[in-house]
Amino acid sequence: MPAGMYMQAVAVLLKEKVTRDQVEAALKDYQILKRVDAEKGKTHFSRDTLILPYRPEVNGLVSVSLYPHPWPDTMGDPKNDPELFGAWSFGNYGPYTWPGSLERASIHSYSWEPGPVMAQKHQAVIVIGLSFAFGAPDDAPLFPADYRPDHALGHITKIAAVLLKMPQALCYFNPGGEILRDREGMREAIQFANQHSILPFQIWTNVRMFRFQGAGWAMMDTIGNAQLDLPDFEAYFPTDQWGPDVIAPELLNSNIYLTKKGDILKDGDTFQNSPQIIWQCKHNQEAFMDPTRPVISLRPIKSAKMPKELAKRFK
Repeated sequence: MPAGMYMQAVAVLLKEKVTRDQVEAALKDYQILKRVDAEKGKTHFSRDTLILPYRPEVNGLVSVSLYPHPWPDTMGDPKNDPELFGAWSFGNYGPYTWPGSLERASIHSYSWEPGPVMAQKHQAVIVIGLSFAFGAPDDAPLFPADYRPDHALGHITKIAAVLLKMPQALCYFNPGGEILRDREGMREAIQFANQHSILPFQIWTNVRMFRFQGAGWAMMDTIGNAQLDLPDFEAYFPTDQWGPDVIAPELLNSNIYLTKKGDILKDGDTFQNSPQIIWQCKHNQEAFMDPTRPVISLRPIKSAKMPKELAKRFK
């Protein structure tokens, strides 16, 4: 979904409901600017919330909202569930988030095997959202001119890591990147990023794999780069030449390249992350696999002939 009220959002899945006092106690090292009470009967539009400062000089605020129900992985519809449909439409469950995000995160939880089980166990959710629009005039800009998506996402990710210490917490869920992680996995990802002076892609951007039946080819893609105002990648490759252990690092290095250079790649350009593969690029506005998003499609220039359905992506 496009950005609405929030510029960034992440979540913590809980095994049971928690009170706002319990959450406030977990956030004892953070300043609480305001406490907002939920209105009865408004499950998706109103919830007990804590408001924290982010960049007060430009109306930057963080909301920590308690949803006493599981993550709504469907969008509802205007006739049968208008409140849920409206909440999704207004971006209440975060920008760059699409229905089915939790299901896809569970299916592609390769780096954390317990992820699917933990997702099924959850009964409540805390959503941490960052906005510059709370209480701002209707004609105010959605974000300041010096807005840095990586800094904003990093700020709320740290808050999520603190909330994972609560005994009711099951795991971290990044809906825009469709990732599930436990507290230890988050710690390791942040430590790896710090050691290599890169962004913590392992908890912001998932890497998925899809095989094409009988074609001898597969695709691995990223999901989550929109949080950094960048396109995702989808890389096609023959499975008799390379496996996911080779392609996953290629995608990580491609992400690092974009964050340093910006999207300077043009259709037909070639580039290398390693001596093994030379990639050719093609921008596509629609990803091959859900969710809908712009991607840079990649194909190795020295490989077997691609199946027709994949070759079309490069015309």
